[in-house]
Amino acid sequence: MIEGTYRKMARRAFLAATGISALVLGIFAILAGWQAFRYWAATTAHFCLRIWAAVPEILQIMLGISAAIGLISGGLWLLSAGKQWWITAGAVRSLGRKAVDPPPRVLTLLARRSLTHRVVVYHDAHALALTLGPIASRIMISTGLIETLDDNELDAVLLHEESHLRNRDPLYLLLARALVTAFFYLPVVGALVQRYQAAIELAADEYVIGKQGGSFSLSSAIVKLLRVRPSTAIATPFTGVADLRLSYLLERDVNLPGVSQWSVLQSAAAVAAIIVPVASIYGLAGMLNHIAFSRCIV
Repeated sequence: MIEGTYRKMARRAFLAATGISALVLGIFAILAGWQAFRYWAATTAHFCLRIWAAVPEILQIMLGISAAIGLISGGLWLLSAGKQWWITAGAVRSLGRKAVDPPPRVLTLLARRSLTHRVVVYHDAHALALTLGPIASRIMISTGLIETLDDNELDAVLLHEESHLRNRDPLYLLLARALVTAFFYLPVVGALVQRYQAAIELAADEYVIGKQGGSFSLSSAIVKLLRVRPSTAIATPFTGVADLRLSYLLERDVNLPGVSQWSVLQSAAAVAAIIVPVASIYGLAGMLNHIAFSRCIV
């Protein structure tokens, strides 16, 4: 089945990363965000100021830090996603200005794969292939790539990028990378995104093998591009996680980057550091005699 195993693994890794991030952000919003906002707003009243004064100063500070981290995470995600979007749009415009008419042999390949209107050929001596654009994605291939590869190898590269195009991988990768930036204190998110990125590359290779009926042309294209890369000093996205991909093409069964127990423990400790001070404040306040704490937060 084309794009079966590794595409499913990629989706699971992406959903796990986004799920953990959303859970932590939800904790911020519920415990240290919305309730704290309402509580702080109510402290303008003298009655609630008495409660706030009764809470140890260190817990007040920790609650403020928890709320601040939640707001910072949300802001970092928006900032990172926006920055990546802006950079990608700039790259598309820049390469688009260097667009040239595809050679006849490339037009034949594009027509065969129904990609005529989704591929941009641009003038560049470096051998490059990538899929750009989170929304209206385009496959960008350089004239240097066309000159380096034969027809079957070029077809393999186009199929690999077509897989990214049809599965909207540029958009999901942008969102996933933004999660890594926003939740820098949760190593498990970074590990899951790394796993996701490797999985989508192997899923794209699965797609090529299913379409071409073998892996020879794909393997040959990767090896050729790895050979020319040192002279150009430019890393092409097509050769991303090349070692893992070549192992897959040779062995057909490889292990994706895993999530270490250490990263899970670190992330759990970070989440605990968020919950404990907030829970401590609400617990302490609830024990205060003769003070209707609930009136200040409801």
